[in-house]
Amino acid sequence: MPAIVIAAVVVGIQRTMAAVTQRRGRLERAAQGDMTILVTDGAFEMRALHRVSVSGQRLIAKLRAAQITNLGAVARVYLELSGAFSVVRASEPHPGLSLVPRWDEDMRREQRAVQGVMVCARCGRWVPPPGEGRRCEACGATMGEQAVIG
Repeated sequence: MPAIVIAAVVVGIQRTMAAVTQRRGRLERAAQGDMTILVTDGAFEMRALHRVSVSGQRLIAKLRAAQITNLGAVARVYLELSGAFSVVRASEPHPGLSLVPRWDEDMRREQRAVQGVMVCARCGRWVPPPGEGRRCEACGATMGEQAVIG
């Protein structure tokens, strides 16, 4: 008999929470969390990656698994409540950070470097050509690299 009472109480609490959270979006977000944008218009959202403890390398691996080799081909990446990544491709890919490992020279040769367009080697945002003391305004990195397409 006590097991039935405990089960009834647990089910009652769960149904009450479901009804309350359905009516109140803020309570639902507090209880379950919220989806997070990890990439916006071809650039990593470094604060968001840090906040949700997702490494850039893990995200790059997920993008490569989705056949994406250039960050400029990505409009958004969402970290869903379930922990899964949702990738939205850009309608028109633009030059961006290569996601191909530096040691894979064959794949890198298939990408076309875009002359005069530099991106931050850390977050992928477009940056001015490197110069003494210049830093990426978004993440503070000092290393830039030539953007690629394809």
